[in-house]
Amino acid sequence: MVNNKSTRPYRDAETTLWHYYKAQPQENYLQLERPQRRLRVQVLGEGPPLLFLHGSPSCGTIWAALAAELSACYRCFLLDLPGFGLSEALDYRSGDIQALVTEIIDSTLDALALDQVSLVASSSGGAMAYWYAMARPQRVRRIVQLGAPFVLEGAPVHMSNRLLAVPRLNQFLIGVLPVNLKAMRSVYSQIGHGPAIEDGRIPACFLEWSVQLSAETDTMATTANLVEACMSWGGIRPEAIIDQAALARITQPTQYIWSEGDPDGDATVARETAKRTPNSELHLLPGNGHLPWLDAAGEVAALMYSFLQPVATDDKVKQGTQIR
Repeated sequence: MVNNKSTRPYRDAETTLWHYYKAQPQENYLQLERPQRRLRVQVLGEGPPLLFLHGSPSCGTIWAALAAELSACYRCFLLDLPGFGLSEALDYRSGDIQALVTEIIDSTLDALALDQVSLVASSSGGAMAYWYAMARPQRVRRIVQLGAPFVLEGAPVHMSNRLLAVPRLNQFLIGVLPVNLKAMRSVYSQIGHGPAIEDGRIPACFLEWSVQLSAETDTMATTANLVEACMSWGGIRPEAIIDQAALARITQPTQYIWSEGDPDGDATVARETAKRTPNSELHLLPGNGHLPWLDAAGEVAALMYSFLQPVATDDKVKQGTQIR
């Protein structure tokens, strides 16, 4: 069963958002082998592949502004991870979270016939990027981490996540929380995007898309079971935490693009994380947005182009890819 309650309102809002960014991705559905789930992926652009791993509660369309900027030179694969957006449901509490995520990404790359890829990730997707890069270093060329990754040692653990980590209480909270434009403005303001909403960098159609994502898909329920798999009331579960030892195992070139006042990890956390990641670079942007491309898609894309250019050059030589 595809993860949705009523796709029409959601699809209408999504189409409007893509039109705003003057982009039209190709929609595909993949049948994964392990776990056996139907996964939605939107594909935009041509060139070396970039696999985008979204945070929660979200799905692949959260990357619309950034993918529209990058699609001139890269083939952007925007996943709806299982249970999010229009992909089939999945309970992330069903086993070892790192092994489960590794299976999902392995099966996705196999279904897309990609032996190797660069990862672009944010928030809980950032944790997944770390887990996969450690488990399958040969399949990951480079990593771009946008904002503070989830379950990072030393980052604050917010009360909202502690509550979502409590079984049954999390489902109750999701059932009673309002889902409307006012509530969505508040949610994005709380993670630092208030100024970008006020000055129009985050358009009204983005907030409407976010409302429909929460109201018309099972994304919020999946967010609760993902948080529960990674955390308890007391904090991050040992099997999920990204600590100093884990960061030391990330040998791929890694780029951090981080807002100075990110509420999920400030500039001090950012510098310490980059310091502990062997082959990394850090770019701190002014402002407080947890998802920095929502505030400054052009600036983030320019930094990424510079970092990813060696990948593009290699592919041009080896595969004849046209770099525009």
